[in-house]
Amino acid sequence: MVYSTAENLIRHVSLRQLQIFEAVVRLGGYTRAAEALHLTQPTVSIQVKKLCEALELPLIEQVGRHIHPTAAGRDVYAAAQDILGRMVALGEAAAE
Repeated sequence: MVYSTAENLIRHVSLRQLQIFEAVVRLGGYTRAAEALHLTQPTVSIQVKKLCEALELPLIEQVGRHIHPTAAGRDVYAAAQDILGRMVALGEAAAE
């Protein structure tokens, strides 16, 4: 059976991966994101790699010791911020 792109993303991309990717871009590195999320650096790196594989796009480029999101990475970052923000709002609404 052939799945649409959206169905494939739902199956292979987790909210946790989006949260990790968002933190990596926002904080400017894997180590800082790992510290903020209370994860190990290899865990963060692996999850970002799995996200890239699921999307079949490079999301991060490394220049020396600095990382930068690619054009696709910036799009995914914006989407991740939106999705995660909506999850926070949903949690707040459910708590009321």
